[in-house]
Amino acid sequence: MFFLWPIWCFMVPLLSLYLSEALNAEPLMVSLFLGLSLTSGVLVSQHLAKLSDKGVSRKKLIATGLFCSMIASSVFAITREYYVAIAVSVLVLSFSAVTLPQVFALIREYADQQKDTDTTLMMTSTRACIALAWVCGPPLAFICHDAYGFNVTFFISAFISLMTIVLALTMLPDMRVKQDAAATTENSQTEVPLTPWYKIPAVLFFSVAVLLMFFANNLYLISMPLYMTQEMGESSSWVGKLFGLAAFMEIPIMIGGGYLVKYFGARRMVAFGVMSGMLFFLSMSQTTEIWQMLVLQVLNGIYIGTTATLGMVLLQDMMPKQRGVATTLFSNGIQLGNLTASLALGVIGEFVNYHFAFYLCAGAAMLSLAFIVIPTLLTKRKNLAPITQ
Repeated sequence: MFFLWPIWCFMVPLLSLYLSEALNAEPLMVSLFLGLSLTSGVLVSQHLAKLSDKGVSRKKLIATGLFCSMIASSVFAITREYYVAIAVSVLVLSFSAVTLPQVFALIREYADQQKDTDTTLMMTSTRACIALAWVCGPPLAFICHDAYGFNVTFFISAFISLMTIVLALTMLPDMRVKQDAAATTENSQTEVPLTPWYKIPAVLFFSVAVLLMFFANNLYLISMPLYMTQEMGESSSWVGKLFGLAAFMEIPIMIGGGYLVKYFGARRMVAFGVMSGMLFFLSMSQTTEIWQMLVLQVLNGIYIGTTATLGMVLLQDMMPKQRGVATTLFSNGIQLGNLTASLALGVIGEFVNYHFAFYLCAGAAMLSLAFIVIPTLLTKRKNLAPITQ
């Protein structure tokens, strides 16, 4: 799955810098751009997900998302008008949001149809491939930006998208026919009423925790380029190196997590990851040396390496009869976290400074940890039965 992700890791890390430097957008305008992009992406991907459940090829939806990324990158390369860029982001780039959930849905379906396959390990390994793409993408993107500017960098991004479309159409399996057969079988069975997710306290608490943990992560990702270039006066290439190193750290952690979850449990490992994230953000707020930031990426790798995949597994385990709803909740939690982070970025940049983002990230991680731990404490004190809906 590695080949599917260079476009995201090459273009997305540059967006906040592109808006600020190339389009001369104020912090609130940057926040508006990112917020509308994420909102439109959530709406479009949710609609296309319904079509995929009705039989539309997941592989073709993935290729469509990559094609829209190619178009958006090409437009960003040539335009210096803010409103043109935001229109393309909402009307075109939003369709690329379908790619990630459809890939994981396709992988899950493929794994379920294979005998003697550890689904959790396969999901964590797939997520590790995405992390591997982040190792290469951001450093190369920022190096290209420093050397050639936004025009050449975004055209390279468009070319990468074109290549990945070809690879996706020729190499990915198409699970459409098998999925339709499975859906027919399921519909033939007697329907059993299921408890809505919002009536399951542990699921509700953990959904809020997911939103908070990815609010912290995305606020860090979108504020770090601006903090390093505008407040520290460093080259933007250092941002790419930090992001790439963190992604490199995530790979063995994700794969190892697929094995260790059998011994420690997903909830404990996710809680440990969030604690590492909280420590990471607090430490980043107290350092201004590049080498110290590089060392701290170990904590960042643990944070994302444990939460990005095992969080999904944990939510699915809470709702074993509603795996589709659980996966959608996790994905929506990430997107809402990204959206609120984008809105917060504008307020921080306008009224405080980008360094303050580290404290806000640490606070969000602390709250996320509380929402993970509280249901466990309540269950122990009240001797509640485990949730099996």
